[in-house]
Amino acid sequence: MGTMKRSTVTTVLWLLFVAVSQVGAQGVGDEWDVLIQEAGELYRAGQNDRAEAVARKALDKADKDVERGHPDVATRLDSLATVYLNQAEYALAEPLLKRALSIKTNALGPDHPDVAWSLNTLATVYYIQSEFDQAEESLKRALAIWEEAYGPGHPIVANSLSFLAELYRATNRDEEAEILERRVDSLMQEPVARFMDVLMSKLAPGEEREVLEQGLDSGKLGLLQFYESGAGICRALASGSTQEQILDASYYHYWGVAVSDAMYEAALEVLCPELEATGPDKMHK
Repeated sequence: MGTMKRSTVTTVLWLLFVAVSQVGAQGVGDEWDVLIQEAGELYRAGQNDRAEAVARKALDKADKDVERGHPDVATRLDSLATVYLNQAEYALAEPLLKRALSIKTNALGPDHPDVAWSLNTLATVYYIQSEFDQAEESLKRALAIWEEAYGPGHPIVANSLSFLAELYRATNRDEEAEILERRVDSLMQEPVARFMDVLMSKLAPGEEREVLEQGLDSGKLGLLQFYESGAGICRALASGSTQEQILDASYYHYWGVAVSDAMYEAALEVLCPELEATGPDKMHK
């Protein structure tokens, strides 16, 4: 079947939006929750300008009702920044992400995994703008935090290594990239294969399955991309998203309804079975 190689930046921005747009605010209250949910719905409907306006209103609410150094404010900054990222307004997103990073670092400590997420997102912004030195610095800081927090064999570490390999390719360091890619393949071969076996077992014969198999066999689709999509489903569920919200998201509909449904079921079975018993509608931060 197909290789595990793929472009890391093609998924990271959407997964960030799915995660942060559904997180409940402990210190802000119901009004913020309503606003940010509305912003998410507007974004998914393609109404980016209105989504931005509502997200800014939510951020103003957070700034007034919560101490400016509170981690909840960092989450709101991430939400608004992600709207800008999906509009390719990187100059507007970058200062918001930097402010969120500063808040998380001060409130949670420099080695907290949430700090690594901010660093990884900033690295993505730098990478897209061909600011490779800054991207590499941020990405390596995130990688060090995740390796210390989760261990060198964790999938999130493999994802970060894959991104770093892509950056090396972009800066003509192919030998260094190949070393990292071999490490990623070694780390991810078994968990990715298991996830894909379960996903395919849940996908009935038909056109969508045939297209998926052809894409994987030809190398046009990467195994790791599907695994990361499953991991994104788990993160969204843990942050409070419902099954309907996740499967309505444009990223997952890209694969088709049958594949999206199979991916959701495989994620629950293989990657986050603990969420199935509780039920996604009851999950909270």
